[in-house]
Amino acid sequence: KRWADEEAKRGRIIGVGFSVYVEITTFGYETAILRAERDGNFTLFTALTPHGQGVATALAQVLADELEVPMEKIKVYWGDTAYVSDGIGTMGSRSITAGGSAVILAARRLKEELVKAAEKLLGCRPEYGGGIFQCGGKSVTIEEVVKAVYRGKANAQLAVGAIYHADATFPFGVHVAAVELDPETGFVRPLLYKSYDDVGVVVNPLLAAGQTIGGALQGIAQALYEEAVYDESGNLLTPNLAFYYVPTAAEAPRYEVYFADEPHPSRHPTGTKGIGEAATIASTPAVVMAVEDAIRRLKLGIRIDKTPITPEDVWRLLR
Repeated sequence: KRWADEEAKRGRIIGVGFSVYVEITTFGYETAILRAERDGNFTLFTALTPHGQGVATALAQVLADELEVPMEKIKVYWGDTAYVSDGIGTMGSRSITAGGSAVILAARRLKEELVKAAEKLLGCRPEYGGGIFQCGGKSVTIEEVVKAVYRGKANAQLAVGAIYHADATFPFGVHVAAVELDPETGFVRPLLYKSYDDVGVVVNPLLAAGQTIGGALQGIAQALYEEAVYDESGNLLTPNLAFYYVPTAAEAPRYEVYFADEPHPSRHPTGTKGIGEAATIASTPAVVMAVEDAIRRLKLGIRIDKTPITPEDVWRLLR
């Protein structure tokens, strides 16, 4: 607000808005199939499908952390019913919590099998940590144990599965938007977008930030740009991207994405709550409020009751 006040002295009309949200996420079940390969690597099969959100990478991280092995030793296969026939899919900010928790359960079952195999090699029941089984002053790596299981067994397969039934989680946060208004044209330009979210454990900060940025731009699009327009005869006037305005990087504001320093983990094995849709929920009202604030700076107390707020809409409101 202080920044907007300072810019007003320079003739700029800047509005600031915010929104506070609580989202209900995670439902249903997900399946994970985990197979230890003969070369000591691991293959994960999931019904979840990545389409830009990076869930395959996040699941590989979850598995690598649980098995305490490098990510390079893990391959993820997704969307193949030949391997995983049961799963709900990617939606509702649920993938990493439901799917990742299934991965953790499968990894724990695999470790139980590998402990039994390591016990035969070492002659005592070992403890596992850092990719190594140890007991009685002796040790073997997880790779050595896997290879020992397969040795001399042409048709052997070391695989486990897990189904995780997830109940609801509740990520929450506050998002702030700043826009600049041109009163002559009604054009609104997003300038700055800040978010602060508690989404539980953040598995991959870069992917989580990308989810927030993409979700925010989608919400900004709903607030300012995207609209299906029909004429009086019911003909669609926005049939393609030449007429239906989808924002690009050129329209995107500057983003500042923050996550809680001390998050409240969920009760699920991953400790996550979900991130995919948070910014789409928070961004539209924050931007609408910012436009109202900009109009208010022109001494007009106008409430906006529609989206998108097109330049024509703003121009008419100002007159």
